[in-house]
Amino acid sequence: MYLVITVLMIGMLAGAELDIFVPSFPEIQAQFHLSPFMTQLTLSLNFIAYCICSLFAGAISDKYDRRKVIIISLLIFIFGSTLCSLAQNYSTLLLGRILQGFGIAGPSVLGYVIIADEYSTAKQVYLIGLMHGLIAFTMSSAPVFGSKITCYFGWRGNFVSLLIFALVCFILSALFIPTKAMKPQVTLSLKAYLPLLRSKKLMLFTATLCLFMVPYWVFIGIAPILYRKDLGVSLEEFGFYQGTLAAIFAIGSALGSLLMKRIGLKKAFFIGISMCSAHVIALCCLMILNTKTKNPLMITSCMAIASAGVAIPINTLYPHALEILENTKGRASAFISGVRLIVSSIGLWLVSSTYNSTFVPIGLWIVITMSLAIILSLVLVKQEAIFSNS
Repeated sequence: MYLVITVLMIGMLAGAELDIFVPSFPEIQAQFHLSPFMTQLTLSLNFIAYCICSLFAGAISDKYDRRKVIIISLLIFIFGSTLCSLAQNYSTLLLGRILQGFGIAGPSVLGYVIIADEYSTAKQVYLIGLMHGLIAFTMSSAPVFGSKITCYFGWRGNFVSLLIFALVCFILSALFIPTKAMKPQVTLSLKAYLPLLRSKKLMLFTATLCLFMVPYWVFIGIAPILYRKDLGVSLEEFGFYQGTLAAIFAIGSALGSLLMKRIGLKKAFFIGISMCSAHVIALCCLMILNTKTKNPLMITSCMAIASAGVAIPINTLYPHALEILENTKGRASAFISGVRLIVSSIGLWLVSSTYNSTFVPIGLWIVITMSLAIILSLVLVKQEAIFSNS
């Protein structure tokens, strides 16, 4: 029980780290006399540091004790948060943000792996669903809390909050994450990922997972332009639409876990696939009725179907993907996360380059990727890659 709480807390820290201080951008910009580009660097460099470190964290965790990797990573994050909290100049703030990115990568990637190490595949599905739900809730609510903290305590208050949160996670990790003997022969170079690249089964799982995940993140990335600039949605309304989708995904993850427990993994999985299929059909109808693509409520309603349904196949497939190759769970988790980020970036670039101030280019991207995800998931079922032991 304490281990589950620890892993969930780590997941929530990872979800809050990126977004909680974003509402304080104007205060940070004024404090250090920054351009918009320099202000955005506090976000982008943190993200780059996270992406780079996550790959090495996966290999290190397969070579050494995962508990030590998480504890050391949290110490780096705590140090970075301290620098941000006390920063008297822009360079110190930027260094702190980079260290936060380096530090959060290990815990973010390895939270799922700790669950995979300690629980059966069936149990993992429920716990990962709960974890995804809490992370989505944290990401959606972090800007709200960040705004309130900034109002009462200034921009530094957000970093102090992250520091306190990280200290709690550090203590819990030191107390409750078990020590586990790993494989010292694993190399720390990127060659450690070659066995994963050679596994056709893992590549199929990774492609399926990423195609399920990417449409939502691409939509979130382009939504501010679509909703606020081209559909004339106010800031307050936009927050409602975005928050609604995140909340539905969080609730879908939590309820999906309960549904799997009540009716079984296979039936719940096909319910999720059916909802994703309904989402594709709804989007096609929406794009055919082109005038409706200018209605933010209709767009949000269609996206809500996917937000509710996609959580179930993701939470079902993820634990199986980590179990495909022996002693590679850390690398597998990091690899899936890295591929997702790359495909999301490519998708966002493609949609942005073809964007014509309507929902149609976004809808086409989502229909294509979601349809491919559904097809690949059915291939996995046919190959008995999942449910064979359920």
